[in-house]
Amino acid sequence: PAPPRPAEPKRRGATYAALGLLAVAVVLAGVTAVLLLGGRGGGTSGTTTSAAAPAPVQRPATDEDPAPVADAATSSEAPRADAATSSEARRTGATTPDTVGSTAAAGATFHGDGYTIDAPGTGWVRDHADKFQGDDFYETRWHLKGRPDVVVYVDYTPGFSGTPRSGAEGVRRRPGTPGYVEHRFASDGDDVVWEFSLDGTHKIDRFSTACDTGFAVLGAAPDDEFERHRATFDAVARSLTPTC
Repeated sequence: PAPPRPAEPKRRGATYAALGLLAVAVVLAGVTAVLLLGGRGGGTSGTTTSAAAPAPVQRPATDEDPAPVADAATSSEAPRADAATSSEARRTGATTPDTVGSTAAAGATFHGDGYTIDAPGTGWVRDHADKFQGDDFYETRWHLKGRPDVVVYVDYTPGFSGTPRSGAEGVRRRPGTPGYVEHRFASDGDDVVWEFSLDGTHKIDRFSTACDTGFAVLGAAPDDEFERHRATFDAVARSLTPTC
């Protein structure tokens, strides 16, 4: 009789069946993974939730970033305006700090535009020189270092056609003005001197004219200190010399 057929085909069929089951399992696992990932990606299923939004990325500063805008109060371009507006009131206001301007030397001569005048001397600081005040006159001003309430002003008005007296009368206070006491209003040679107190400050203002220009030199200090500075105020005012 013929020999029996070998069992190899049975073993081979079992192996193929096992491999087929393994392939099906792999495919099912892949489908499950895809479904799970689809749910985490923000699907509409009620059993899934959206992932938290990522934190915004902070952009580092670069050279293209705009520079910060300077505060108007500290910027060098910030406007600097005097509080007073009238010509007489401008010569009675507060002065600038010691750090502005230069300290006058003893016996130094200041050369203005069309005049010279002796600077007040050691310990005085020049706040500005020949600064246009906005109502047709220029001003140079000094204050005693550390004492902005002790000041000397030189005002001049080019093209002035009046007299020293008319110039003084133009800014003179009237009797009855609150806080005002007039000590003197009189001629002194060709000049006119107006001396008065106003709200606790004693002032002396000397008016003169030359070269089609009106001049006024004022010294001011608190009432109880004025006499201590009178000689300085008088010397500065008398030293003014037109150079036209």
